[in-house]
Order: sequence, then C-alpha cells, then structure tokens
Amino acid sequence: MKDFILNKALFLYLVLTIFLFLSNVFLFFNYLIPLILAAPLFFEDLKSIGFRNYKIGFIFGFITSIVYLPFINVSLLDVTKLINL
Repeated sequence: MKDFILNKALFLYLVLTIFLFLSNVFLFFNYLIPLILAAPLFFEDLKSIGFRNYKIGFIFGFITSIVYLPFINVSLLDVTKLINL
C-alpha cells in the first residue's frame, strides 16, 4: 500500500516538474500547475494525506512552496490588472 502511494506521489511530482518546465514556453501550463498541486485533495482521503495534524501540513506546504517558488514565471503575471480591479 505504501508503495502505491509513493508511486502516485512520484508520478505527480514528475508531472508537476514537466509542467513547470513547459510553462516557460506555453502559457497554458501555468493554469494547470495549481490543479496538479491540488490533485491529492481531490483523489485521496483527507486523513491519509495529513489533515489530522495541521502543523505538519503547514510546515510541509511552506517548504514545498519555497522549493517551487523559483520555477514560477512571475513575468507572465500582470500586476496592474490585479491592482486595478
């Protein structure tokens, strides 16, 4: 059972890495990245992915966001549209 969960996690990591590299070329992949990151929330039992302990989940999410932050192409974001809502 743990091997199956590990295989799914590795598959999602591989897909996310590919989408992050492709997002530098194709703008479409920027919109798919949040779906890949949220995929465990849709397909797994919430207790099995760590919603029992919020502190560990917060720390894991913070570390994960720091790791993936350099891959985000900020130049594609139009900040003026966000300010002038």
